Amino acid sequence: MKRNFPLQSGMTLVEILVALAVTSFLMIGLFTIVQTTLQASNNQGALSQLQDNERLAMQRVADVVQQAGYFTGPLVNTASSALPAATITLASGQVVVFAAGQGVYGTHSTSMPQDTITVRYQAGAADGMINCDGSAVSATGVYYNTFSLDGAGNLQCALTTVIGGTTTPGAAVTLVNQVQDMVIRYATNSTATCTSSFSTTSNPVDTYYTTALMSAATWCGVISVQLELEFTNPLYNGTGTPSQQWPQQAPFLQLSRLINIMSHI
Repeated sequence: MKRNFPLQSGMTLVEILVALAVTSFLMIGLFTIVQTTLQASNNQGALSQLQDNERLAMQRVADVVQQAGYFTGPLVNTASSALPAATITLASGQVVVFAAGQGVYGTHSTSMPQDTITVRYQAGAADGMINCDGSAVSATGVYYNTFSLDGAGNLQCALTTVIGGTTTPGAAVTLVNQVQDMVIRYATNSTATCTSSFSTTSNPVDTYYTTALMSAATWCGVISVQLELEFTNPLYNGTGTPSQQWPQQAPFLQLSRLINIMSHI
């Protein structure tokens, strides 16, 4: 007996190729959206990290530098007696030289990273002073805080203490990374001396010096410090022509801040 089966129809080769083409376009679009979203997320994370580094670096350096030249008991002590002349060798081997009463000292290099800055103050536990490594002053003494950059772009601080006549150099501690360079300028009064106090009212700033131009006669005239940090831009793409770099970013970002010194406010 002959059986009749219903006719079955399928997709032709052309229909299959069209379906594959449409699916491919959809998948390409989906992958593009995912890749763009992932790139935007990575960029946002990099920018957030950069902003955190910028904020921490500027705030920490400013908090410490403004304490330069501070000393306890101003009614019975003087800057020269509280901060005597000293030559200190840091843990890195760097030598810093201070005249009596001097609170700020810096060095300069012709190659990057260029500048370092060391500030000192005399304080006790009751003064509530904070050192560059984040520690609080716990004993009466003279505290030397040095900010510098290493070759890997890390902003570092080194704390050296002189307590009870004993000098204790501390190893450098990394604060933030992604720092390309640090440039420091000093707002000074050329008539100031280390042995006589002066006010910014009667002795205003008359000269801005780079670290390379500072001399033994000008260190005690420092009224404020201009700090400039150059950070590596995480969004910069150095491959290809400038028109191919997304999104036309500079390789480095500069931040600047003017820091008044507490002893001359």
